Amino acid sequence: MIQAQNTARPGILSRLRVVLVAAAMLPALALVSPAGADHNQVFELHQRGEILSLVELIDRAQTIHPGQMVEARLDEKDLVYEITVYGEDDLYHEMYFDARDGRLLSEHKETEESFRSDHHHNGD
Repeated sequence: MIQAQNTARPGILSRLRVVLVAAAMLPALALVSPAGADHNQVFELHQRGEILSLVELIDRAQTIHPGQMVEARLDEKDLVYEITVYGEDDLYHEMYFDARDGRLLSEHKETEESFRSDHHHNGD
């Protein structure tokens, strides 16, 4: 699973987005990968046009819920991007997109307390 995550307050997130977007544009999609994702496979899928870029899906997520990008992951097995945005409504919006065509598959909202609690217990 390719993952980028920030646990900083939302005020710092605008600078993080620039770093994450720059990292997502690298040829090897060099983002943090605790699960040992095969970056070459992801790059090849994108080059062959089988999946959309992370940058494109981050933009789509922020169009749906304006705010700051907090976390982005690609489930390589199911080809699903999980993107979390801290919205202008002070809620965390976790959205799941089909990596092949960008369809929004599902989403849910969490408060800051709930989001941090879930990610702390899951080891994220």
